[in-house]
Amino acid sequence: MLKDRIADDTRTVMNFFNEGLNVGVDDQEYISKVMRLGRLGDNQSSISDTSSSSVRPLLVSFTNYSIRSLIMNSLYKLKSAGHLFRSFIVSHDITDLERN
Repeated sequence: MLKDRIADDTRTVMNFFNEGLNVGVDDQEYISKVMRLGRLGDNQSSISDTSSSSVRPLLVSFTNYSIRSLIMNSLYKLKSAGHLFRSFIVSHDITDLERN
């Protein structure tokens, strides 16, 4: 169950990067970790169930800074992306020390 969830999240991220943002990313080379944040509630029985009221965010860790910059600089393409990706929100996850 957990491995299926991680595999589904990784497929979703790769689909977003390659089809939504048109950035060629190989998951084994550039992505070190994909982790779902928050707790799986009773109303979230399926990973790809879009009818649930709350959406759990994904944390994606990259192996190097350049691919992260490439992704963040390609976010302007979301305006012209397909309907599946238009609702995605991407932001930096930085610590309080980095923020100051």
